[in-house]
Amino acid sequence: MNADDIVIRRAGPDDCLAIAELAQLASEGIMGYFWKASRRPGETLAQAGARHAASKLDSFTYRNAWIACKDARVAAMLLGFRLPAAADNPERADDFPPYIQPMVELEQIVAESFFVDMLATYPQFRGLGVGSGLMARVDDFARAAGASLISLLVFGHNSGALRFYRRLGFEPVESRPIAASPTTPAGEILLLTRPTRPA
Repeated sequence: MNADDIVIRRAGPDDCLAIAELAQLASEGIMGYFWKASRRPGETLAQAGARHAASKLDSFTYRNAWIACKDARVAAMLLGFRLPAAADNPERADDFPPYIQPMVELEQIVAESFFVDMLATYPQFRGLGVGSGLMARVDDFARAAGASLISLLVFGHNSGALRFYRRLGFEPVESRPIAASPTTPAGEILLLTRPTRPA
């Protein structure tokens, strides 16, 4: 497979279900835990998540996502956005469950950076360079958002993701211990950054 086999585009409303499914993979199930509270009768977690992705009220929206397609099928997605300035950010870590608080704290360290909130590939497309194809465009996304820094979070136990991002020039700059969630073990969460590269 080469780069010409991958089509990268902005996400649209029809991608919301795929975005929700991939968000579940990227978050190791944490997103689904939050969606349970708003799930309607007969609705799957992914369908509940798709409704959230269709919203304009949150950063988790298709408007902040890019899709990588292989053979006209959704293979992966990157969800990212410029974090607000510290003075404009109403979020307080104490307002979140204990296993989310360290993530909020780390995001606040890199205010105004382009934050790669989620990168996920469907299992059948892994190892084909699809995620790398999306990350190859991240500087374009960051420049368009007016961000001079790119940031992301990685669970400490996800050694494969840490190696992947370090190969792309990201370096850990801060970390926090993280409590167990309903879907993930206790451990560590790392903040990685690198400067946005010029065009």
